[in-house]
Amino acid sequence: MKRRHPATETESPLTTGTLTPWLEAWAKTRTEAADLHLADALQCWLIEGELADLRLGFYEELHATPELLPWLLSLEPGRIGAAQLIAVEHLAYG
Repeated sequence: MKRRHPATETESPLTTGTLTPWLEAWAKTRTEAADLHLADALQCWLIEGELADLRLGFYEELHATPELLPWLLSLEPGRIGAAQLIAVEHLAYG
């Protein structure tokens, strides 16, 4: 039986114009590797100051922040470290 990975079953956010399918797949993928990747990506976005105005794509055509912040805040407890969660809340709520 071939195992299927939810992240490989979604189209690119750049082709759909939305992060929703990708974020839903990431939320469903509860593995140590997925959680480490999330922590690393979030840390990079926070350190670089990109999360407040994160844009994806070669031409930065997809504004990710409006979808990404609410998604990060909706994740189940423990998925994001406390310090990162505080930083995300600060960006979201001021």
